[in-house]
Amino acid sequence: VQTCALPIYAIPFVGKGRNVMHGYVIGADSHVTPGQPCVVVSEKGELVAHGVPTSTSSEMACFTKGIAVRVRQGVLKE
Repeated sequence: VQTCALPIYAIPFVGKGRNVMHGYVIGADSHVTPGQPCVVVSEKGELVAHGVPTSTSSEMACFTKGIAVRVRQGVLKE
């Protein structure tokens, strides 16, 4: 399963279903493929959301603006 990691301060937003922005990605698997399912996790490896990446891991590392992962559903209750 492809994963994308987020910092602690982004979890409340993404966990409620907001998209992951490029500036907040702190790590991603090297085999992340745009259009394929992806799991969004915290720095500790806890599940935050799932969605579809719009870019590769190398693009996530260098881009600072735009949507990195379109979130389908977050795991936090509103």
